[in-house]
Amino acid sequence: MNFYFRTNYNPEIGIGHYMRCSRLANFFEKKGHRCLIFVDKINNNFFLKNTKTISLYKSKENYKSELTDSMIFINKIIKLKKGYVIIDDYRIGYSWEKKINNYCKKIISIDDFEKRKHYTDIYINQKTKFLLEEYFDKSIFLKKKPLLLLGPNYSIIDKSINRRKSGEFTIIINFGGSGDIKHYFGILREIEKNKIDKLKFILVIGPLSKNVNLVKKLKEIKNVKILKNQINLNMIYSKAHIFIGSAGTSVYETINNKLLSVIFQVSDNQSNTIKSLEKIGHYFFLENDDLKNKKKGFPIIN
Repeated sequence: MNFYFRTNYNPEIGIGHYMRCSRLANFFEKKGHRCLIFVDKINNNFFLKNTKTISLYKSKENYKSELTDSMIFINKIIKLKKGYVIIDDYRIGYSWEKKINNYCKKIISIDDFEKRKHYTDIYINQKTKFLLEEYFDKSIFLKKKPLLLLGPNYSIIDKSINRRKSGEFTIIINFGGSGDIKHYFGILREIEKNKIDKLKFILVIGPLSKNVNLVKKLKEIKNVKILKNQINLNMIYSKAHIFIGSAGTSVYETINNKLLSVIFQVSDNQSNTIKSLEKIGHYFFLENDDLKNKKKGFPIIN
């Protein structure tokens, strides 16, 4: 079978969408299927090496609209064997999906929001809230009776289990592929003020991170190890005792490793309810504004 992905990555949205598609593509390729990932433009990033990624736009061209993008995408796949189209891109909704419907076998839509309209055959939303709420507003679907895959059981992560190694008490900090380094710096400075000894810090720095000029200052802080351009975060998380970071895919990766976490909602798509997060073992869920109030943010450390 053939699988054609439409996704994207950049400093604004990070690399989470692309990495979800890449994990699925790697899984399908191991089963002998052909996978192509279509993005706006290709940059020479480390995370593009495992699967075949194709640019839809030339260097001076940019995404303009769903209609224009759908036509460009159709012109790419119409020359190929008919396959399944998987979409993980907030810019794309029912208009794009309906346009390409006759050019593929089925449409699979991955979303983190709940009210965006879709014209899809399979809908995936990993929100933990679906552990508590059975109701879902099906009026967002303009194609009848799509298959709904809802809740954290459908999170697209590496679910292999790794034994946590004993040793120094380790805190991992990760604010995603395009996270702001100033958050790392502020958190470490706050912990340092409390003069807590015998702590080891592992800082995961994403390839599209902001304020990278602060990395040099981070290296000056005692017991800090910096990891850049990491793909297998599951292995890294397995070595830690506490996680601090954004409430993106790490919500599911850390709970897979039963890792005590302090997570922050740093974007709208990371919204969740504390009750649903508690159902999977997350008890410290804070707002973006709480990053300015570090004492509130770290009750388990202070």
